[in-house]
Amino acid sequence: GARRVGIHAGTGRNVVFVEPCLKSFDWSTRCIVAIDALELDCIDSACPVKECQADNLTRELNKAYCGFSPLPVGGGNPNFSSIATGHWGCGAFGGHRYAKALIQVMAAAMARTNLVFHDIQGALDRDPVFMHSLQDFISFLVQQEITVGMLFGSMVKAGEKLCQSQPNLNLLQTIELLLS
Repeated sequence: GARRVGIHAGTGRNVVFVEPCLKSFDWSTRCIVAIDALELDCIDSACPVKECQADNLTRELNKAYCGFSPLPVGGGNPNFSSIATGHWGCGAFGGHRYAKALIQVMAAAMARTNLVFHDIQGALDRDPVFMHSLQDFISFLVQQEITVGMLFGSMVKAGEKLCQSQPNLNLLQTIELLLS
C-alpha cells in the first residue's frame, strides 16, 4: 500500500514540505515523481469537465505520460513496474475525478507501465462507487480493445456534450456510448 514519506503543512496552493518522515527508506526500488496539473478552478468556464477540452486534454496527457515514462534518474533503475497514483489535480485545482483518472490510464498505457490507483483523498475518504465505476469502465476498455487514440477522441466528444448542452450526463456513460 501507500507509505507516507513526508510531512507537510497547509492545504491546496499553500502546502509546504516540512520534513521526511522516513529517515531510512530503500529508494533503490522507488522514486517520487511530481507532475503539476492544470489549475482548472481558475479557468472561467461553466464546463464540468474542462480537462476534456482538446487543448487541456493534450496538455494533461503529455504531462502524465512524461511523469509515467521510465527515465533513469541518478543512475537509478528505469524499469519500475508500476505507478502508484491517485486523484491528481482533483483537490485544490478542481479537476474532474473520472477525467483525471482516465488521463492517467491513457498515460500509463502509453508508457507501458501498470497503474495502481489509490482512492484516498483524506484519511477515511474512500469512495467505493468511484473505484467500482472506474474498474468497470477499464474492463470495458480492455474487452472492446479501445486504444488510447479512441479514448482520447471520445473524451473530447463527451466533454463537448457535457459542456454545451447536457451538463448532467455521466462522463463514463457518455464515453461508453460514444465507443459502443
